[in-house]
Amino acid sequence: MFKEASSLARSTKEPERQRIADERGGELEKRLSKLEIKVENKNVPVGFEVKLNNVSIPRTTWDTPLPVDPGRQRIEASAPGRVTWTGSIEVPDGPAIRSIEVPVLAVKTAEPGSSGSGFSASTSGTSMRDSVSSPGSTQRAIGFVTGALGIVGLGIGGFMGYQAYSQNQDSLAQCRAEDPNSCTADGKSMRDEARNTATVSTIALAAGGALTVGGLVLVLTARSEPRHASTDLRVSTGFMGRGAGLKLEGTW
Repeated sequence: MFKEASSLARSTKEPERQRIADERGGELEKRLSKLEIKVENKNVPVGFEVKLNNVSIPRTTWDTPLPVDPGRQRIEASAPGRVTWTGSIEVPDGPAIRSIEVPVLAVKTAEPGSSGSGFSASTSGTSMRDSVSSPGSTQRAIGFVTGALGIVGLGIGGFMGYQAYSQNQDSLAQCRAEDPNSCTADGKSMRDEARNTATVSTIALAAGGALTVGGLVLVLTARSEPRHASTDLRVSTGFMGRGAGLKLEGTW
């Protein structure tokens, strides 16, 4: 404060006030207790911090005698990934200057049971057993997938059956009314195409039915186990644009 008063008096051109502030400050300076915290700059890691009595000390004041109250002073040095160092020193009544040297901080070693990346093997609220799929849940999942494929097959079979019917109806315009089997070349081609489409429809319906039943059996026979979350699966089919489609919705 005396130094600030001296500087202010000098700026306002008050030499007498400046002289008094300088004298008072000089007298006080002789009675101060000071502490010098020595830090080897080449051994300073990234994030290095020095605290004096739990107060952070700016880097510019390292290796500089700092005024302190007489008594025991506590110094702490820390940095990310390093072992925190603490030390203390007794500073007598002034005028006195004491110094303390901060050593190089040791690198932290990995704690037992922890990985180098810092990722914990356990998660909050979830046991290791919960993170592994059980046989029952696996069978149930396979059943859902199988059933969904079956429903797709049924949808495709139904759509192909409709296509076969439509193609057969279109071929009638190329055939005689009194003899539907007597057709032109185009009519016969359309009739053959309808027959092939009907065959595909039959195969798709049969496969879809078998897969749907199989998936249902897998789901119903899966071993029941305690569950921590509900599963709701909904499957629907329909015509979308020019073809059949499958819509699968659910929550887990």
